[in-house]
Amino acid sequence: MCRHTGGDHPEENRVSESSQIQTQSIAMFCDFENIALGVRDAKYAHFDITKVLERLLLKGNIVVKKAYCDWERYKEFKRAMHEASFELIEIPHVRQSGK
Repeated sequence: MCRHTGGDHPEENRVSESSQIQTQSIAMFCDFENIALGVRDAKYAHFDITKVLERLLLKGNIVVKKAYCDWERYKEFKRAMHEASFELIEIPHVRQSGK
């Protein structure tokens, strides 16, 4: 968006660069199993995704929120993530042997 600064003189008819507001668009793709493991290892009482989102909103608009996880294994986090408008993508647990 451009804004005309007004006036009859050419130097007054410039577009003011400082008047242009650019908002960044942010897509958040979250490997939630790593977050859940970090919360457990750090012995936090609970994880609050809203604090993460509040920090990101300082940098721009969040346009996509997806969280990937084996949600059957981490059921206790599902409600908070739904309430924060994340699309929950189910990634089933695979055994190390691959069988």
